[in-house]
Amino acid sequence: STEDISYDESLLEEQEEDWDPEEKADTVAEEYYEFEDDIKEDLSYQVDKDVIEESEETGIAKMIAERPYVVMEDQVKEDRINGLIKKEMVREHIEQTAGKLSKENEFQMEVRSYITYMDEEILSIVLEEDGYLDNSFYESSLISLNFDMETGMAMTNTQILKIDDEF
Repeated sequence: STEDISYDESLLEEQEEDWDPEEKADTVAEEYYEFEDDIKEDLSYQVDKDVIEESEETGIAKMIAERPYVVMEDQVKEDRINGLIKKEMVREHIEQTAGKLSKENEFQMEVRSYITYMDEEILSIVLEEDGYLDNSFYESSLISLNFDMETGMAMTNTQILKIDDEF
């Protein structure tokens, strides 16, 4: 049997009247970590970034992205890592989004990248993606990329973390 749950609608109305989106945004910004680059210059590989702009066929959706790339002596590893980074960029996403929009709409994805950790064994990158529909905020996501620099293969978080009883 389904029971009706009653609530006081005046509480909801009161809450909506007092809600200030600018104040909420300031509070949220203070609560969250801001990413920063931690690029090392003294390793056997280097990381740099370039800016790319791509549009899908109709021009309704576009992406402006700061894409990191790795430079190292081992060309096979370099190509593998850079290919995986490129694969994570949201080209497919903007094409799928464009297919759902009318010609009057415009979608733009902005991607910022952060090198959050790098040493001889591990490279960690965070992609921060913000989507805008008709110049209004639409969606946001974070993508974490981790690479084993000895093999050039992608790593999962559990492969990086040393989880034991003390954890």
